[in-house]
Amino acid sequence: MKKFVICLLAFLICGCRRTIDFDFDTYKQSLHISNGYFYNLCFENDSVLPNGKSYEGALFLIWQDSLCVPPAKIDLNNYIPNGYIVSRGGIPSSERKIKLKANSTYTISSTGLGAVECRIKAWTNRNGKILKAVKYWL
Repeated sequence: MKKFVICLLAFLICGCRRTIDFDFDTYKQSLHISNGYFYNLCFENDSVLPNGKSYEGALFLIWQDSLCVPPAKIDLNNYIPNGYIVSRGGIPSSERKIKLKANSTYTISSTGLGAVECRIKAWTNRNGKILKAVKYWL
């Protein structure tokens, strides 16, 4: 009986893994998630300065509103939806818009509720708009 319970628990734990699948629409400059919501979102600038230091700290959006469901779409042209706590490089920030640096490379990732992480590698143009985005899995 003990082996059965252990096997059942292992099956349930492995079977409950979710996959977060999201895409970036370069025309609309927006992120769309197909099977969930954006609980945690990170925009990490992969570009480095000539001295090897980070160009800027990562922008984190963490959903904290317990009464509402997080959005399934984030539009980079609009304000960050209410309900997110925003931090830049781990320090609380009052930023209300997602502004990406020009001519940079970013990794956009989203995780939440034990899901498998999906990432998007994105390249910005001289205006800070994403012109190319490629999705990959961890």
